[in-house]
Amino acid sequence: MRRWWQAWQLRPMLDYMVTTEQILNPKDGQIEAKKTGAVEVGRYVPAILQQLGQMAKQYPTYPVVTEYFYCGNALYKLSRYEDAISSYDQALVIKPDLHEAWTNRGNALDDLGQQREALVSYDKAIEIKPDDDAAWYSRGIALGNLGQPETAIASYDKAIEFKPDDDAAWNNRGTALYDLGQQEEAIASYDKAIEFKPDDYNAWNNRGIALSDLGRYKEALMSFEQALQIQPKYANAHYNKACCYGLQKNIDLAIATLQQAISIDSKHRDMAKTDSDFDGIRDNERFQALIGE
Repeated sequence: MRRWWQAWQLRPMLDYMVTTEQILNPKDGQIEAKKTGAVEVGRYVPAILQQLGQMAKQYPTYPVVTEYFYCGNALYKLSRYEDAISSYDQALVIKPDLHEAWTNRGNALDDLGQQREALVSYDKAIEIKPDDDAAWYSRGIALGNLGQPETAIASYDKAIEFKPDDDAAWNNRGTALYDLGQQEEAIASYDKAIEFKPDDYNAWNNRGIALSDLGRYKEALMSFEQALQIQPKYANAHYNKACCYGLQKNIDLAIATLQQAISIDSKHRDMAKTDSDFDGIRDNERFQALIGE
C-alpha cells in the first residue's frame, strides 16, 4: 500500500513544483532555473517512470496510466519533450484510446520540430475523439509550421466548430489567412479573437499589421495602441507602430517609437536596417544614427 501511496503523490507533486513553486522561473537571489531547478527535478523523473513501470507489472489494477500521463505533462512543462513523449507512450501502451495523451504527444513532437510525426499523433487523437478541439487546434499549428496555411485554416475551422469561443484558434486562423494575402478575412478573424478575449494583445497587434498592409494606418495605430495598453512592454507592437509611422513618413514619431522597441529588444535595430517600411525616412540622419548606419 505504501508504494501505491508514494506513486499516487507523483502527479500533485510534479504539478505543484512546476506550477505553484514555478521551478522554471528563478526567484530573486537564485541562479537561473535552467541551471538548477529544472535540471535537478528532471533528473529524477526517469527513475520515477521506471518505478511506475514496475508498479504496473506488480499491481495491474493500479491506475498507473494516469500517473504516466501527468508525468508527461510535467516533463513537457520542463521542456523535456523527448522524455514527455516516452511518458505519453507508456500511458498509451496501457490505454491506447487516451486521446489527451495523443494530443499532448503531438505537442511535444511539434516543439521538437517534428511536425509530420506530430500530425500522426493529432490524427490519432481525432480518430478517437472527432470533436477534440484541442487536437484540431494543435494540428492547425503544426500545419502552419509546415507552411500549409490552407490546411491549417481547415483545422482551425474544426477547432472553432467544436469550441466557437476559442480565441487562440481565431487568432491563428487570422495569421494563416494573412499568410495567404487575405488581409480582410484575417482582420475578421482577429476581431473574433478579440471578441472572446478583449485583452489578447497578440490579436490586437496582428490586426494592426493587416490594417497597415491595407493602408488603413489610423486604424492600425489604434490596434497597436490597444495592444500596448494591455502589454506596455510588447516590443513587437512598438516596432510595428514605428513601421506604420515610417510608412506615413512621420519621422519624429517613427524614430521615437522605434527607439522604444529597441530599448525593450535590441533585435529591432537590425530588423529596421532592412525593413522597407522605413525606406521613406531611411536617409534621415537621426534614423541612421538610431540603427547604427
